[in-house]
Amino acid sequence: MSGTITIAVYPNETPPDAVSRTLDVSDATGLDVSDVNPDESGIDDRSREISVSRNRGSLRCQFNLNDDHSPDEPLLSLGGLSDTVHPQQAQNDGNYDEWMDIVFELVCRLATELGADYAAWLNTARGPMASVPKERPIGEAIERVPVFGVYSTAVLEDLGGVDELFGAEPWYVADIDGERTLVIESEQPWVEGGWRPPTEAVYLDHAEFRDMADPDHSVQLSDPFADLESGEYGSDVGVEPDDIADEFTNDVLRLRRVRVDDERNLRRAGDSAFVRNIVDEKHDGQLDLIQAMLTEIPRDPNTDEHASALLHEAIPRSFVRLDGPDDENVVTKVMNLETDVSKHDLLVSLGRLAQQDDFTDDDLASIEGALDTLDELDGEHVDAYIRENLL
Repeated sequence: MSGTITIAVYPNETPPDAVSRTLDVSDATGLDVSDVNPDESGIDDRSREISVSRNRGSLRCQFNLNDDHSPDEPLLSLGGLSDTVHPQQAQNDGNYDEWMDIVFELVCRLATELGADYAAWLNTARGPMASVPKERPIGEAIERVPVFGVYSTAVLEDLGGVDELFGAEPWYVADIDGERTLVIESEQPWVEGGWRPPTEAVYLDHAEFRDMADPDHSVQLSDPFADLESGEYGSDVGVEPDDIADEFTNDVLRLRRVRVDDERNLRRAGDSAFVRNIVDEKHDGQLDLIQAMLTEIPRDPNTDEHASALLHEAIPRSFVRLDGPDDENVVTKVMNLETDVSKHDLLVSLGRLAQQDDFTDDDLASIEGALDTLDELDGEHVDAYIRENLL
């Protein structure tokens, strides 16, 4: 994955013992500090640089101890993370999870020990300067919050609270010490290694995965073709009945160019083969909705029975509707991408953008244009861009 990773820590005031506190915290999290002499780490009178390590990873800690430094310069920058938190792939040997646990705990403990008002996970591939505070107060100076950030109570209030940080519910929220909140935007801001932060730890007051914590926040399922009229064309993404599962993987997804017939069925645009029924009601259960798609199968000699994978309520009509059977839209462009990233998850993520109140036809055209550009890239760069910018 492209990009250089830095974690920047911004306290309101510079603690006089910031270096020794950082060493104590590093030691407490299991990092090796035995060879570090903070008195011999000076770059100049107001700067320090030390390195701490463990097994497969190391961290470079750079300190700016000048009380008069500019607002965009953090007290502490943690570098050397790129190859360890963004490797090409995470091995199933436990080392990746162990390292992520260490980095996560270190950020939480340092935020408390250094009195951080703000700490940000910055990636050069994601336009990090938009998450760097150029003025004070910090909450008014951040153009875009990072995918992983720690906020003091005052900064979080200036940003409108947890629910206003992103366009959708954050993946993970933790109260660190009663004065600071850690928020992670999405499940994969690093690598698809399956790592998850803890919900219980001695350095956390409370933590939860928001997508599972609120029973009233369950995702409703609906058929985006319910808003199309008879005779209109669209692009559906389906799976054969035998391939229906809890998650839709790319290998089972099939693009279907379809037309709505007079009986509210979807038929293939080319030969009018029956594909499925349109379901007008919303459902809470995936199985119920899928069953409703295939309850009234006509006695046709030619059928192509599929259940739609476009069930998430975030996927709008504008993504599936086609002006003509051979035209393109968001769904066809996503399905045309050469990528290992979940195309279903990408469509849901783009759909959440389309749910915003100020989303316009020009915004829709911009999404389609971005997908056209991605289609011209090689697979590795496509995967990296999607994970860092679109999920």
